[in-house]
Amino acid sequence: MEISSMRPEERVFRIDDECYLIYLGTSVEDLKPFLRIGNSGRITPDIIESTYNIVLTDSLTGNPALEPLNMNRENTSENRYVGDPKITAGLLKFIREFNIQDGTVSTIEEIRKAHDRAEVHFFNDGNIQVFHNRDMLFDLRRREKNDLHFIERARLLKDIHLKNPLRYKPEDLEGPGFALIKGCPVLFQGGSILAVGVPETYFMDFVIAGIDPDFIDSIVTEEVGGAFFRLLKRKWNTRLPLRILSSKTSLMKGASGLFMETGAGKLDVSITGFGEGEKRTVSGYRLERDKRGILVKHRDMPLSLFISTSSSRESGQMTLDAKRAVLKYPGGTARIPENVVCSFRGETPALPDLVQQYCRDLYDLVDDMLGPEETSVVRMIELILDDLVERKAQTPMLKRVRKSIKKADLHPRSHLFYILSNLAGVIFLASGAHKEGGEDIAPYQALRGTALKKVSSLERVNLHLPLTGDIYAADERVAALYRPLRGAASLDSFALTRDLVRDVEERTDTYIREQEEEYMRLRTFMAALRGEPGGRKRRKITGAETAPMAAGIAGEGLG
Repeated sequence: MEISSMRPEERVFRIDDECYLIYLGTSVEDLKPFLRIGNSGRITPDIIESTYNIVLTDSLTGNPALEPLNMNRENTSENRYVGDPKITAGLLKFIREFNIQDGTVSTIEEIRKAHDRAEVHFFNDGNIQVFHNRDMLFDLRRREKNDLHFIERARLLKDIHLKNPLRYKPEDLEGPGFALIKGCPVLFQGGSILAVGVPETYFMDFVIAGIDPDFIDSIVTEEVGGAFFRLLKRKWNTRLPLRILSSKTSLMKGASGLFMETGAGKLDVSITGFGEGEKRTVSGYRLERDKRGILVKHRDMPLSLFISTSSSRESGQMTLDAKRAVLKYPGGTARIPENVVCSFRGETPALPDLVQQYCRDLYDLVDDMLGPEETSVVRMIELILDDLVERKAQTPMLKRVRKSIKKADLHPRSHLFYILSNLAGVIFLASGAHKEGGEDIAPYQALRGTALKKVSSLERVNLHLPLTGDIYAADERVAALYRPLRGAASLDSFALTRDLVRDVEERTDTYIREQEEEYMRLRTFMAALRGEPGGRKRRKITGAETAPMAAGIAGEGLG
């Protein structure tokens, strides 16, 4: 193959979200002719064997958690890291957490000796440029913007979030309360968020939910994967503080220690030990850890909340099963939709107010989106609610409503989930007031049971509306009801935000296709360097060389 005729741009291969291989060789006989910037789950053994110099940037391009998989672990001296001495020292300290001894750390002068025709230039603003025969092959700042590296994606998504008129504002997160974001439970209080874990695509997930990702100021975690490093990068770039609670304090310190202060950012992080049996107080929440999960208490919560994947149910407390999106309590269970903030409430409103806030306002919000069958069920429920407010119990009508609910088609994107959940909750809360007045509303209890059975048949709720949830507790029994966020604003506004996010998702698909093309080009080029027959034909990759897609933008999305 004619290496001498390669154009400068042909020497750069973007093989993942934030990972690049740059060919600095001059002939097929060159040993380790590649330079790497960033990290990837797609780095195969032959790529490791062909790479010598690894450039570390101030912004830690890529995912440092993947570095132990990207390096030569059998002969660590073959890994030569280039960059600011503080960053290279921090990386070597970090990888020791994985029982890997460090190799040789090179300097920029050593690169020049190793490759006479190659130069790497470091700039005070954190940018780097790679030159070959005086041709600039790579400019980090340009690639960050063009390829939408995470810091740039976060800026884009934050702009989208601020355009959303139905986003949750700090006053909507006064708390105490919680939400489920991609199976990750988050607690909010006073407008700040404590996340138990970090969703893999956390920034985009929060924006889609209408929650500002920058509200996260505390996390409980044992993992230092891609999502964790993306959170640290955002905090580094915005200079916002972060508190980390973990039983693996040494690992967390090693990971956060990789970020050095520059003109582009500074990481303000505090790390607190939080192992089994330990108790900590964060943002008004009292946390206690055991083998199965985390027990959460707050002075304004009616019952303690146990965050766990366990199916057990303790007396006198609620259990949030995040994986199944279910809130369990002594009197039963409630399906919790993702992306909806749920606040614990104290005194129960009067019955007319309950019906207005959680039924009529909700119906007004979704009225134009209901199908004929759903509309029929809602109209019958409205008549029943009039009777409930007037303390009437017309048994024939109740039977008709129960029959229509049983026959209704309830699917993960059905508006009936919220309507039936509220119907059951209003009857539950009304029954207490009726009981105190000596009134018997047993027929309504049967209707409540029918509604609960219907909503519990769903395994997941995929319909996200601009709602907020309110959780009431009485006699250790719980009701979760949903009302329009700030008075049922126009859904046209919400649709605008969905369109903006959909545009970003489509751009992501384009990036995925481009990366696949680049990866195929790299495999073909490396096969040609090895002199394999065909040269230009991509060979099949099997076994240990097969790389998981989850490590790239296909798995990481935009957040």
